[in-house]
Amino acid sequence: MEISKRDYFAAQALVGLLSRPGGPMSGLDVHANVATEAFLYADAMLKLSKTLLDPVEIDPDQFAREEAAAQKRT
Repeated sequence: MEISKRDYFAAQALVGLLSRPGGPMSGLDVHANVATEAFLYADAMLKLSKTLLDPVEIDPDQFAREEAAAQKRT
């Protein structure tokens, strides 16, 4: 089984998120939020890696807007 680059990035982000001081609390909602946050980081890394390969102007508020939109969906 091959893992996608997005899943790999999310897994790496998850390691960091879970190692934060205090770590996540328990409960399904908290776990879902941490997993969502890991994939938001993965998506940002994928988007930025594409930008670095093909430079375009970056909107510094873009990721904040996308994160806010993702939070509304959950």
